[in-house]
Amino acid sequence: MSFVKNAALVALAAWSANAAPTDGELSKRVSSSVYQSSKPIYNGCTYVVPGIGSFTSSMNVDFSAITSLSAASVANISISNSLIGAGTAPFNRQFSPQNVALVSGGILALTVPGGQTTDPISSAEIQTFAKDILYGSVRTVAKTSSVGGTTHGFSFYGNDTQESDIAFLTSDNSVLHLTNEQTAYGNPATSFQVAAPVDAATAFHEYRMDWLPGQTLFYIDGALVYTITQNVPSTPGFFLWNNWSNGNAWAKGPPNSNNVLQIGSVSAYYNRTSVKVDENSSVCLAAGNTANTLSQSCDALNGAGSSYTDSKGKLYNISCNHDLSGYGDIAVVQGSTFTNCMIQCDAYTGSNAPCNGFAYTGGSGAGICYLKNVNGIKTLPNSNSNIDFAYLASANYPATSTTTSSSSRATSH
Repeated sequence: MSFVKNAALVALAAWSANAAPTDGELSKRVSSSVYQSSKPIYNGCTYVVPGIGSFTSSMNVDFSAITSLSAASVANISISNSLIGAGTAPFNRQFSPQNVALVSGGILALTVPGGQTTDPISSAEIQTFAKDILYGSVRTVAKTSSVGGTTHGFSFYGNDTQESDIAFLTSDNSVLHLTNEQTAYGNPATSFQVAAPVDAATAFHEYRMDWLPGQTLFYIDGALVYTITQNVPSTPGFFLWNNWSNGNAWAKGPPNSNNVLQIGSVSAYYNRTSVKVDENSSVCLAAGNTANTLSQSCDALNGAGSSYTDSKGKLYNISCNHDLSGYGDIAVVQGSTFTNCMIQCDAYTGSNAPCNGFAYTGGSGAGICYLKNVNGIKTLPNSNSNIDFAYLASANYPATSTTTSSSSRATSH
């Protein structure tokens, strides 16, 4: 289900005016009642998605708030103009800027014109300007077309083996296809189907993908519907949104009449390999002490799940109100928040490195980070309401689950 191949730029094909969508074909406004995921908290340093992680960059485009696509370009979106080879499909695809239109009512329309019978099939796509995205949370508010014969894709793409997709086949809008493409030949396929909103073609909904180290999470209207932990991309790339047909068994078509994917907004929070943030700087450490970062306490994160990906892309398993007392200690440092301990653990280069776990005494405020190397430790953490514990998912811990640590101290570590 590759949405993008290595594309060469080509000249625009000339299309008659009736190939473009008219305002009458489109909804006039995205309903204000559509449920969307909560926005991350910007702490003056990074964008914090509770339970997911922190990201250095953001992009938010509400198409009802702009008057031209040049404004969208300023907001880090480009319109594709490329020819995609047919491969084994009947037709090539031509992503043409003439099929991308901002129409009255605040809608971005990506159109595959109807009635096409000759090669290439004119299609539509937008991308992020940033091509060095490495992990992020991307949300799309959209309405599908009821005309069969195309694929709507909301994707991350690095190359054909580094790709994650949310896709509709408009021949059957009752199903949403969620995929991590195979990262190596012979890997098991990881494409799954979930029920789409029953009104996907008549109402706007939010479709969200969180791409993290070791897992890709998929949401509809803010609710997690599937997690894939195999074939997870691990190299930089970009986000894209497209509507296309090449006549293959997957996309079918081409459509008999204009097929229009309607997008109300796109939002993305992500890390870029070219953007570095020193979270131990005075600005970032100060941000860690503000009220806006209370979501970085263990209790707040645990409310959204038992794992958390920090701003360095490291996945931690978290265990609030627990301690691993007397095991694996390698350093003691001051911490501004629970997640600041993660940052300090990631950066630790002392003689006892690596750091792959910690215990924290600060609750929702400042405290002490007891940095640990938990590799090979068999003991499980004990219950302690004064301590919060976390360790890297990649650590060899627990080596075997045979005993539980114990301590009567109020603030053990």
